[in-house]
Amino acid sequence: MFAASSSETWHSFAKTCAREDQKQNALIRALQLDIRNAEAWSTLGDLYLQEGDLGLAGKAFEQTRSLNPAIASAWEGLAIMKEEQRSRGEIGEFQMSAVSYWWMLI
Repeated sequence: MFAASSSETWHSFAKTCAREDQKQNALIRALQLDIRNAEAWSTLGDLYLQEGDLGLAGKAFEQTRSLNPAIASAWEGLAIMKEEQRSRGEIGEFQMSAVSYWWMLI
């Protein structure tokens, strides 16, 4: 059984986990031990971004940024997230245009 008591140890362990659920559990444990661990917040944001959960990714990256604005990965993650949201919005507008056009043909 892994019984580390430091946030940094749990964060390091999370980085070695192959399974996403184990990684998430380790990061949450790291944050339970030290809610101000900006590196753990950033890694959690990366995990949520990889899973496609933009809402949770954004919250984790914003927390990282508020704790330590020098962590570049949080800014990078926010930029990737905004680009993903923008492209999803364009697709939505395209779909709405297509539906409107189809209704005009009927």
